[in-house]
Amino acid sequence: MKMVCPFCHRRIDGDSTYCMFCGERVAGSLQQLANAEPRATPELPPVPPKPRNADRYKDLVMIGKGGMGEVWSARDSRLNRKVAIKRILAKYMKSSTVLHRFLREARSIAQLSHYNIVQIYELEQDETGIYIVMEFVDGQSVLEHLRQKGPYTVAEIVPILTQICDALSLAHDRGIIHRDIKPANILLTTGMVPKLVDFGLAHEPESDSTAVGSVLGTVDFMAPEQRVSATNVDGRADVFGLAATAYQMITGERPRHLYPERIPIELRQTLLLALEEHPDRRIPSAAEFKRRLTVLDSTTDANAEKVNCPRCGKSNPPTFHFCGSCGQGLISRILQSGKVSLMEEFNLGAGSGSAG
Repeated sequence: MKMVCPFCHRRIDGDSTYCMFCGERVAGSLQQLANAEPRATPELPPVPPKPRNADRYKDLVMIGKGGMGEVWSARDSRLNRKVAIKRILAKYMKSSTVLHRFLREARSIAQLSHYNIVQIYELEQDETGIYIVMEFVDGQSVLEHLRQKGPYTVAEIVPILTQICDALSLAHDRGIIHRDIKPANILLTTGMVPKLVDFGLAHEPESDSTAVGSVLGTVDFMAPEQRVSATNVDGRADVFGLAATAYQMITGERPRHLYPERIPIELRQTLLLALEEHPDRRIPSAAEFKRRLTVLDSTTDANAEKVNCPRCGKSNPPTFHFCGSCGQGLISRILQSGKVSLMEEFNLGAGSGSAG
């Protein structure tokens, strides 16, 4: 049975203790809301942040809005650069859970200086509440790119995944688990450089802020152990989330159900290993995930159908008559391999004689 969270008004499982979207405790408050429809929240005109040093941030424009927050672009007149300003929606300013998550994001990012993680510049407060001044990424999310241009190719996806693996390796080394890796949380610059964002669900081992037994994250991209409890997870949960993200990038489908045959053979073995249900059978770290992606272990020999040049050793497609590298004739090698006959190669009939 589905219920409606009384805080963020999204449909959740009826036996949930905490809302998987906003994190508020909902046990005991849902019975009267069984089968209720989400209430429409009246749209209010956007109100830009009003920094105490308002003369510094100019040209504010809203560029994004989510369930609990909004993002504005602005020009930092002091440093002459474009920045992003993220803040909590006014209706959540009194929610201790949302506020704590917002501060957790700022604290987590501040510990991670990496090219593939969006950087934080300042944590400030104005009359409307707290906000974060962050690096502005001129581009779009992996999800937006997917919707506009369709599935990624293997050549496109591998550099993105390996760079995010680097970012996750740093975070995991610092004891920070992201817990919400998904296409919407990876931004791409115009040069296709990936930037990991939204550490609002990040978990630090020394922190006890996540309630025991609570489930946080985006279900389709969550590791099985995270669906049971968000507290007892490690870096392998992020490996699963990144592999689930890769599945959607390469197939165009959410990883609600996996169809291995739709994964290109070059990536299949690695992605399926990263998507193992049990963490002990999964790729153990982001660094190992990157290594496997770089090597691209394949379940078949990619050169099985090619012909090696007898002079330089280069592999050539069987349709080539001469080596594309050194020009050596390949007809004899093709005949030796038993792939095609000389008569077929030159389109000669069995009874044809010499040209004359």
